[in-house]
Amino acid sequence: EESEQEGQVYNEFRMDSIFNPAQSFNGHTKLPCVVGIDWGHHDDTGVLWLHFTNEGHVIVSKEHLKNGWDAEKHSDVIKLNSRGRDIKAYVLDRSAFRKDGGKVSIGDEFREHIGLPMQRSEKDQNIGIDMIKRYLRGDGNRPWIHISSSCKETLEAFQGWEYGQHEPDALAAFRYGLVHAVRLGLTKLTDIPSFKSDFTADPYEMVQRINLKRSMVDRLSWDSDTGIPVGGLWA
Repeated sequence: EESEQEGQVYNEFRMDSIFNPAQSFNGHTKLPCVVGIDWGHHDDTGVLWLHFTNEGHVIVSKEHLKNGWDAEKHSDVIKLNSRGRDIKAYVLDRSAFRKDGGKVSIGDEFREHIGLPMQRSEKDQNIGIDMIKRYLRGDGNRPWIHISSSCKETLEAFQGWEYGQHEPDALAAFRYGLVHAVRLGLTKLTDIPSFKSDFTADPYEMVQRINLKRSMVDRLSWDSDTGIPVGGLWA
């Protein structure tokens, strides 16, 4: 049981989540993609491109992490690396939508330079962490998260982040993208005999007592203000 908040956060991470981009997932950039963006107020801004297979697996082959840039410069890199990808949404850290007394937020700046609206990330960090843990476990034999060996900072973050430390920017960006993709229905909480265990976040405690069928997962939706599931099964 994951009851003690100490040690490595993603201790489910296994080396078979890492793939060689020269050998695996050729053509994955044509799959539906969500871009997660963690705005760095005082540290790195992290950006990940998450692609989703028909089976619901997550493929990450590109990362961008940089400190000291403004939204315009980051936007140029994001647009460049998004070319040829089937982008379904850009999901930005909700703290970047604060105007802080001004008329324009960082989110407004990204929208202006990228030319598309930014979606707000969900509030509840635990929901995203629990989702990532489920995808790292996969079906018990194969993980549902696949990260290119070229995404060195993301891999280092997965293997090195411990409870009590600041969440690495790459992992925050991953979390924003995955939760939003589930909300959009781009990825199911993949077929397994019973989706009812291993969750630690309070909104999901009831999952331990319910055999959550795939049709139920299809009806999940989120309250954007509270960051918790509402409607459908959760009503």
